[in-house]
Amino acid sequence: MGADGPRAADFDVVVVGGGIVGTSAGLRCASLGARVAVVDAGLPGQATAAGAGIVSPVGLSGDETSRAWTTLVASAISHYDRLLDLLSEAGMSDVGFSRVGEIVVATRDMDAPLLEDLAARLAILAELGIPLGRVERLDPPDLVGSWPELRTDLHGLFIENVARMDGRRMGAAIRDLARLRGATFLDGHAEVDVGGDHACSLRVDDQPVRTGAIVLAAGAWSAPTLRALGVRTAVQPVRGQIVHLDVAGARTEVRPVVNTFEGHYFLGFPEHRVVTGGTHEPEAGFDHRVTAEGLHSVLSKALRIAPGLGAGTVLETRVGFRPRSADGYPLVGRPGASDNVVVATGLGSWGLTLGPMVGEVAAEQALGLPSSIELDLLTPDREAIGVATAAQSPDVG
Repeated sequence: MGADGPRAADFDVVVVGGGIVGTSAGLRCASLGARVAVVDAGLPGQATAAGAGIVSPVGLSGDETSRAWTTLVASAISHYDRLLDLLSEAGMSDVGFSRVGEIVVATRDMDAPLLEDLAARLAILAELGIPLGRVERLDPPDLVGSWPELRTDLHGLFIENVARMDGRRMGAAIRDLARLRGATFLDGHAEVDVGGDHACSLRVDDQPVRTGAIVLAAGAWSAPTLRALGVRTAVQPVRGQIVHLDVAGARTEVRPVVNTFEGHYFLGFPEHRVVTGGTHEPEAGFDHRVTAEGLHSVLSKALRIAPGLGAGTVLETRVGFRPRSADGYPLVGRPGASDNVVVATGLGSWGLTLGPMVGEVAAEQALGLPSSIELDLLTPDREAIGVATAAQSPDVG
């Protein structure tokens, strides 16, 4: 028996994975009138719940002037406007999402030319139509005005159209709206059985579940099914440890995101909360522990950049497994080995930015409908595009 009903039911689509991609796919299916179930095993380390929460149209590394990739990311940012409208119409206006902007800070001597390169790339992206909003240089007094805890010798670049989001609250809101529209949610371990006739079947806790189509949105746990489907671009878990601090008396909820070229970031949330991180540990596998080494790495970098945070109270450390593909690009689409499975995984550090849009497109493909966004770049049957790509940027949510 699942959370919302019996196992043995007929569905048009079953979504495997209850993170932001899977719940978004469930919402889209339900909104289109399809019978849909979302199955989640509740395993620790789900990336949606642990992610920092940066929603950005641009990362800080790689060649991001590729028109296909930049257009895709721009579409994801625009998709959030429509999603927020849907949630608001349903009475869900406070979902942990706020457009606060982002300050990219040069924290090391080697970062000064990187900041110049970023300014040049942003000018190109603006010409391509990427919605960046206002972009301007900031001197140390400007930075300290926004983040008093920062060192006083830092320079930065402000990008207006960047948001921060509480992944847990946003995921819960999408789930609630999907349920209101008729989606079923099941707790359990789903297994996709890959047959030889291009038709896959599904079992949940060893019980068969009849469905017309399957959306594989299991994040870092997608790898075994991807291999069985013959997908050559591998997906692996990358452990991230992210620390939450309480900074008493600070109005942290209005602060812009602070990002750096060394992969460290700071976000402000309501109730004096500052989130900082994070580690990138592909060697950790599915080890969900908070480690002394990881905690030391996060806090030592944080206090070198923002020594004023030293008096903050450590509230918690969240651990999540980013599903990173071998070439850094997500895997979205129907693999050739199956007629009834759509893959939607491998989003890596772009999960909270791309997740709602990817989930929607995967739902449309599962139902045999024209996709609202063109995602040919992300086909799961591609060869690995390369090991260093725009999509691999480790500095977004």
